[in-house]
Amino acid sequence: MKKRRIAVVAFMLIAVLTLGVGYAALTDLLVITGNMEVTAAGAEVGFDEKIYFTDATVTQGSETGSYIDSAHVDSASPDRASFNVKSLNSSDDVVIFTFTITNYSDHVANITVEATKAGENNNTANPSLTNESFDVTYVVNNGTNVAAKNGQCTVVVTVKLAAGVTPPTTGVFSGLYDLELTATTVE
Repeated sequence: MKKRRIAVVAFMLIAVLTLGVGYAALTDLLVITGNMEVTAAGAEVGFDEKIYFTDATVTQGSETGSYIDSAHVDSASPDRASFNVKSLNSSDDVVIFTFTITNYSDHVANITVEATKAGENNNTANPSLTNESFDVTYVVNNGTNVAAKNGQCTVVVTVKLAAGVTPPTTGVFSGLYDLELTATTVE
């Protein structure tokens, strides 16, 4: 009789546990008693560190004398690159830079870039030149803004004088820019 009671109690405990686990598996509600914090910062940082600039070239621009346009990838901070515009001396001049971004992660990434002026203007003809004097545009992967997982994409940066800016009478407009890469996962 005693063995039978133990068997019934054991069976009832197993049945209750099975029902509880089955109910938990079929519901999407999680109840937590106490304090809990969930962040994705660690995962995003690891993801972001696998996507960076791997190449930089001047696609169109002056490459003679002291007016050499240049592009550079920062090996110490691979999510940063720079470009130096030194040949804008008329409103028709355009300098184009092409940067290659490699996505070493297993996820598709949405890519954005932002250029900020890093250096001082090297212009003696028009000392009032400001950051607004340049028109900088970006096209990421032919406008898709996406880097395939374990793949590459290009960023084409075009720099020209902004509308209404008077070209210098002597010398050139120039500027040094930092280009920063931001990558987020595509859901």
